[in-house]
Amino acid sequence: MKRERIDIAHMTVELIDHPEDGPTFNLIAGRALNAAQRRPLFSGHIEKGMSEQLRELAFYVRDLEAKLDV
Repeated sequence: MKRERIDIAHMTVELIDHPEDGPTFNLIAGRALNAAQRRPLFSGHIEKGMSEQLRELAFYVRDLEAKLDV
């Protein structure tokens, strides 16, 4: 089983590649102060098409970030 964590601002995304259960993800509050708060807020299986949806989200966030420079 492979586990990878990626920090995104005040969130952490944990990706798990499990040989029996398949690939899953957890969304965790990244600035949690204690272990109880670091429990996943949401979790689920990775599905086909999610990478494209995340790419679209990234493009949208990029456009919003550009407005911050003004």
